[in-house]
Amino acid sequence: MRFTRTWVKESQMKRLPPLTILTPLPPSPSGIADYAVEQLPSLAKHFAPHVLVQEPVQIDHTQIEGVTVSKFDLGTFLAADFDHPILYHVGNNVFHEFVFRAAVQRPGYVVLHDFVLHHLIVELTLARNDPQGYRDYLIYDYGEMGRTLAEQRENYAFTSLQEFLLPLNGKILDAAKGVIVHSHWAKQQIAALKPQLPVLHVPHHFYADDIPQLSSSRGEARRKLGIAPDVIVFLCVGHITPPKQVELVAKALGRMRSQLPPFLFLLVGEASDPVALQESLKQAGVADCTRLTGRVHLKTFQEAIIAADVVCNLRYPTAGESSGTLMRAMGLGRCCVVFDYASFADFSSDICIKIPLNTFDAAPLADTLLDLARDPERRNRIGDAARRWARTECSVSKCVQAGAEFIMDREATLAGE
Repeated sequence: MRFTRTWVKESQMKRLPPLTILTPLPPSPSGIADYAVEQLPSLAKHFAPHVLVQEPVQIDHTQIEGVTVSKFDLGTFLAADFDHPILYHVGNNVFHEFVFRAAVQRPGYVVLHDFVLHHLIVELTLARNDPQGYRDYLIYDYGEMGRTLAEQRENYAFTSLQEFLLPLNGKILDAAKGVIVHSHWAKQQIAALKPQLPVLHVPHHFYADDIPQLSSSRGEARRKLGIAPDVIVFLCVGHITPPKQVELVAKALGRMRSQLPPFLFLLVGEASDPVALQESLKQAGVADCTRLTGRVHLKTFQEAIIAADVVCNLRYPTAGESSGTLMRAMGLGRCCVVFDYASFADFSSDICIKIPLNTFDAAPLADTLLDLARDPERRNRIGDAARRWARTECSVSKCVQAGAEFIMDREATLAGE
């Protein structure tokens, strides 16, 4: 059942091979929805994409020449006769339920945005009062140990950290013809689990098409946001949850507050627990120099990045994701600070600041931020290197081409077997 117009030219349909894509699209709150729609114009140069979505989408985002969008129905999808490849965008949240359920039943190519899918599995089972379903997933991946883990959870002998340590991605990997991931780390993890499965590393793209509409000047961005030109701006951007380690950044800033020039701790994004966040800011002694914006429009989001001096993207624990907000900050030339572990260890030290993983002691982070606050030349050097890398090595067209070649080469291999 179609619910949007079709913008496919007959000549293009004859010229390009079809590709069915299952993914959320805007206005879905999944960041993968933005990722997918940003790639559609480039994908339409290699394929005739037909996107299946579960919820209505913003029409302006799907008015792309060569692209059709239809409403997904699992029964219709499984009954259809496909003679072309299917691409699944899979993420670790409930907005990807329809993609996951289809991908484990019909083989295709999986863009695995999160190596860990445990949280999605919990949403599909325990959150719906289906402990047996949850147990089945654990047994599938871990055998009798999985059964024991399920029993431990039923008896409350289970921590939230274990959800990050047990990926529960076995079914999706076993069904896939090939997998695309955004980090060498994720590729290595999959190779250890499924050594025969073809896996391609394609970095998370940097989307630059909307950048020319932004104020390119740091001073102009600050003027629009009402930020004084002479303060140091430390930025955390995106949905504010405990794994983003905003509390650790607050502690680090509070620890060195007397040694810093005037600064602003800018938090751009919606907080999962605003009360707890405000309390942690007070305890750290930085509540009076913190601005929490809540969720903002994309243009304001990007202007906040341009206005910043240092972007803190510290994640622990991680589901193996590669941060879209981090890639945007690097592409906009900001000096970013990350933990040197998991997918973030992929980055070379000349394009970002990598610090050892430590969420218990704010002192190392405080020392790093103080050094950066005192050294604008170093901040600019790293930011400029990050911008060049993101815009050359991670352009949308380059990333899409790599994925397209992987799919077509794999299809040719399978056809010849």
